[in-house]
Amino acid sequence: MKSLLHTTLRIPVIFLVTGFFFSCQNEIKEIEALTEASKLPAQTSIDAVFNYTENGKIKNRLVAGQMDRYIGENPYIHVLNGFTLYIYDSLEQVQAEIRANEGIFNEEKQRMVAQYDVVLNNNTGDTLFTEELIWLQDSGKVYTNKFVSIHSSQGQLDGQGLTSNETFTSYRLLKPVGDIIVEQPKDTLDVKQGQ
Repeated sequence: MKSLLHTTLRIPVIFLVTGFFFSCQNEIKEIEALTEASKLPAQTSIDAVFNYTENGKIKNRLVAGQMDRYIGENPYIHVLNGFTLYIYDSLEQVQAEIRANEGIFNEEKQRMVAQYDVVLNNNTGDTLFTEELIWLQDSGKVYTNKFVSIHSSQGQLDGQGLTSNETFTSYRLLKPVGDIIVEQPKDTLDVKQGQ
């Protein structure tokens, strides 16, 4: 009789302990699911357009295949599926555009990192090709430490790294590579030949 009572008490205790462990597993899974949800964007926009204005005038326009806004300690916008960032002058005319496959825009720092097949064009026809370009919205500067290739009506320049204004009208190659042909003014040649 004692062994039957002992066995009868064991069975409910085993179910109780087993139920406790399984219920803890469910809570852990629920917590993990909530944690994973915090890694999801707070907002997703498809075929999105984002305009930045100052004093009622457009300064920049971002057109993207997809924009995901993340909130939290370090909020940012992840731009996917290709984008174009248009840069305007004070007369609201496009002066330059940055195109890339992907980018991260930190609104607090006013900084965008454009990546993968990055192209910067200005309104005079100069074009920069690189794999990463950082745009500083507040100072109107762009820079990269990556390899760059610049194509203009005067030829092609290649180098490692670049700093420029955002309209790509004044730039500096940090480490130029390859041959650079410099034309000497015609009147300088005539003076040297006469000596």
